[in-house]
Amino acid sequence: MSNGSNRNSLVAGTALLTVASLIAKILSAVYRIPFQNMVGNVGFYVYQQVYPIYGIAMTIALSGIPVFISKLVVDAKSEPEKFNIVYQIQKYLFISCTIVFIGLQMGANHIAFWMHDVQLAPVIASVSWMFLVIPFLASWRGYFQGKYLMKPTAFSQVLEQIVRVTVILLAAAWAVSHHLNPHQMGSLAMLSAPIATLASAAVIYSFLRQSHIPQIAHSHAIPGLSRRLMLEGLTICLVASVMLLLQLVDSFSVVAELTKLGNTQFVAQNIKGAYDRSQTLVQLGLTITTASTTAILPQLVASLKMTDKNRYLKLARGSILVNFGMASAMSFGMFALMGAINPLLFSTPELNLTIGVYCFSILAASIILVINTIFQSHDVFWPTAVGIVGAALIKVIFNSLSIDKWGILGASIATVSSLCVTILIMVVAGWQYLQNIVSWTKLGQLVMISAVMGVVVGMVQKITGIILVGKIGFRTMTAIQAIIGITVGIVIFVSACVVFNIFSKQEWSLIPFGNKLLEIRGKRNENR
Repeated sequence: MSNGSNRNSLVAGTALLTVASLIAKILSAVYRIPFQNMVGNVGFYVYQQVYPIYGIAMTIALSGIPVFISKLVVDAKSEPEKFNIVYQIQKYLFISCTIVFIGLQMGANHIAFWMHDVQLAPVIASVSWMFLVIPFLASWRGYFQGKYLMKPTAFSQVLEQIVRVTVILLAAAWAVSHHLNPHQMGSLAMLSAPIATLASAAVIYSFLRQSHIPQIAHSHAIPGLSRRLMLEGLTICLVASVMLLLQLVDSFSVVAELTKLGNTQFVAQNIKGAYDRSQTLVQLGLTITTASTTAILPQLVASLKMTDKNRYLKLARGSILVNFGMASAMSFGMFALMGAINPLLFSTPELNLTIGVYCFSILAASIILVINTIFQSHDVFWPTAVGIVGAALIKVIFNSLSIDKWGILGASIATVSSLCVTILIMVVAGWQYLQNIVSWTKLGQLVMISAVMGVVVGMVQKITGIILVGKIGFRTMTAIQAIIGITVGIVIFVSACVVFNIFSKQEWSLIPFGNKLLEIRGKRNENR
């Protein structure tokens, strides 16, 4: 295949994978809203306690290891060498995932005890079965991506989410209609993970049959592969699952800390279930940044290989500025509108402040994703790995101290603080790759614009509430507040960015509907 064909395949494949990833992530976040409405706070708590295990597993199968394998396959000089890489990594994954599966099956009771809820054991056992399919999924997704064939990964990813979401909602509806307790419902809902994973594997298998992949009886060891797998592969997985790791810490600590404060087990679980709403909003908020960084990485790598420094700098600067701006606007906007968003989506206005503070994770996690993309383009992994491990440790320590001082609000503060520590470690450790890219002045302007926007949006929400209260239903009122608040927020943010000339034309094109805005501005300037 020629270089031109490779490049065209890469561009088309990346676009397909980005769209599929966006669809899957939106599905993965949106289904939780009707799910929570059906099962309530405690039912949602049961599901969310075990969800990080599923999420980390799918990160390995979808985002982490396949990306690592694809890089090795691209660099391999012959087809037998490509297959050997896949089979070798498949062996490592099979051993690792089998150990995890046995550990979750045999240790489910212990893990549930550490989570301060022994009834979670069957839920943990339910999700463990998916680990047996991950070696097959991860290795062959990586192979196809390395061959610039993105359809297998894209189709399997979307089907996996459709099947999983369908099974979860059906299980929840059946559990509610048959009056099952929340933990029984959770066990049924978590069976969606292995079922969806098998459906995804069936898609990959169908592509394998069409490709006539040969079986290698005796694959030979590759020097340094295990070390690279641990460093590069694990780092990619850590970045993709940074929020899941922090949620996993919450699973082991939040209920325990809340009961120490004198809450009963049921009350603590109810509070944790309401707190877990924030993860849905953050996941939705991160979809744009995740899609953006996925799309920009191949372009950054290509610019470095062609030694086109100017193009690389423009892409890197644009990626940081645009993603920071959108994430900042979403974080401040969600914080200001939480009094409307929370009851609109989840039916009750519990923990507005706690969830609003947690939403600043969108900004912090977006910065981590963008900085890591720049590091990845240089094949630099250790600053990110150190930063994320540091975040997990800080979260463990901060959760205990913060919840003891501020209650459940402390868990949100601990999450945002730990992500900020990660950013600090990454910036200090990898500054040589960030200098001449970061414009602190413009980042500061974006924070000020977002903060002012947040204040105005908060005032608009309150005024709208005063006008409408008692005249229409509560949920209808919150919907109107949210629509008006979002509209006002977008107008203020965009107008301020135009007035202060924050983004260049190229950077506006990276923003959803940014090209349309440029067209409108151009027509207005012509009419003057």
